Amino acid sequence: MSYYKAMLTRVIFTLHSLFAIYIVTIVTADTRYWTLALAVAPLLIESTITINKRKGKELKWVCPSVFFYLMSVVPSVWIMEAELLDQRKADYITKNMEFEFNPNSSVSFYNQLKQATEDLQAERTQLVLAVEQFLPFVLIVGRWILPAGALSRDKLSQLLLVYIGLAADIIEFLETYKEDPVKFNEQLIYAVLSLWTWSLLQFVFVVTMTREAQDAIDSIEEEEKRVKKQRQLIINDRTCCCYSKNNVHIDPNMNLEAIPGLIIPQRMKDIEIEDNEPKCQCLESEVWGIVVTLCLQDVPFLILRLVLICHFRVYSRTNVFYSFKNALMLSLQVYRLAALHHERNEILKTEREERLKLLESY
Repeated sequence: MSYYKAMLTRVIFTLHSLFAIYIVTIVTADTRYWTLALAVAPLLIESTITINKRKGKELKWVCPSVFFYLMSVVPSVWIMEAELLDQRKADYITKNMEFEFNPNSSVSFYNQLKQATEDLQAERTQLVLAVEQFLPFVLIVGRWILPAGALSRDKLSQLLLVYIGLAADIIEFLETYKEDPVKFNEQLIYAVLSLWTWSLLQFVFVVTMTREAQDAIDSIEEEEKRVKKQRQLIINDRTCCCYSKNNVHIDPNMNLEAIPGLIIPQRMKDIEIEDNEPKCQCLESEVWGIVVTLCLQDVPFLILRLVLICHFRVYSRTNVFYSFKNALMLSLQVYRLAALHHERNEILKTEREERLKLLESY
């Protein structure tokens, strides 16, 4: 079953990449852009390796198929947006020369000219938006179909809900194109495209999820090793209550007085105990997930929207609303990091105290 799921997902990625290239040829009216299909080759190579070598099993922390899929479809989006920008400028100049103002209309001259220019762009813009808006959903559907490994259905549904939230924010970010200062500004267009591309990289990493979902991804072999190590540690705590100079294991049931050179600790808590829990807070997958989301989406999106408000004076309701939304999300994520750090310290402190109480009871 994993074999067929892995193959179906990559077929969907390939078809959407070819569809994006087809839209490029329509928007630009240039069939030479079919050469972009060569970017699908790395995805096909990765598919062959995954299906034949790994039998359809995915890697734990990254998803190479998503990365190669983005490599094949993102260049098409950049080319289409650059072409639309050039067409907008040309159409604006043409309409500005040929446009006839209707003085009897209640619509201002600027808005009449703006509407005439948008009519020329409507069909081509819709085609480009179809590619851009379908891309996150193709990623979500692909992750849904991909082999889940040890991930249960409940945990997979939680992960997909997280992805849907991320995709919604990314699609909302594309609404920045509708702002008047952005439409004809080449630097802002490329800045939006750069941050949009940057935000898509978070789908490559399998860390943007809850702690429970990440724990479920751990393989059965690693779980068995962890349990075995914990059991061995407990056995050592209960049996190794005394030591010999000759590094000979001492059984508590033996006659300790008959052993020469025996050293018996005065207090059990003086024995150094190995702590099998990670000391570093940053090693937890949930922390990595929050950091990835902050660096790849929340912080860049907020910075660009603040630049539009402060420098370009874009005070539209949508831009102000999404700016407050990004600021609120950033605050909540930082609060979550602080809460995880405090929770981690409390857990380590409690476990240490329980371990010392256990040793003192022997």
